[in-house]
Amino acid sequence: MMKKICFCMIAPFIILIYSSFVNACEMTMGYRLNDRPPLIGEYPDNSGLYFDLYTQALEKINCTLKVIREPKQRLLHKLKSGYIDFYPGSTFTTERASYMYFIKNGLSDSYTALSAPTTPPMNDMSVLKDKVLLLHHGGPLHNADNYGAIIREVEGLDIARAIKLLQKGRGDYFIYNTESIRYFLKKTSRRYRYAPMLWYT
Repeated sequence: MMKKICFCMIAPFIILIYSSFVNACEMTMGYRLNDRPPLIGEYPDNSGLYFDLYTQALEKINCTLKVIREPKQRLLHKLKSGYIDFYPGSTFTTERASYMYFIKNGLSDSYTALSAPTTPPMNDMSVLKDKVLLLHHGGPLHNADNYGAIIREVEGLDIARAIKLLQKGRGDYFIYNTESIRYFLKKTSRRYRYAPMLWYT
């Protein structure tokens, strides 16, 4: 009799805890401070394709999305410690693979190279030899160092700033997500020299 009474008292408590857990389900997405249209706006604006995509996906499992915007290295540390759940669009590296799972999200992951006005368009990676490649600080190298490129990392580098640096002769190439570059060019209605890369990540 005592066992039955105890079960009757404990069972509702377990159900209550489970219900609270389900209702409080929340996943945290981390992303750096600068924008990447049309995927996400500049901090504190989280609107964009990422927010819409993951909000709808989480709704299907009765969860909500929380977004944290911080510098990239701080976010990677929080990913490693489990404080945030995922970082969309993060580039694969062996070191990151030790604490992150990489899966396709259905979005395009091809890259395009923007070139300076006096630099030939990039048709293959061999043209990078002795050329300055602009990169966002901590961003993917695309194996450019193996082709003899001179790597110049710039904190907070985005498409608009990269183009200004290229126009001023402070770099030769800038490699970035193809869809983001196309969106930028269409939105600004300005023409810049660029050549599609022949490879994908």
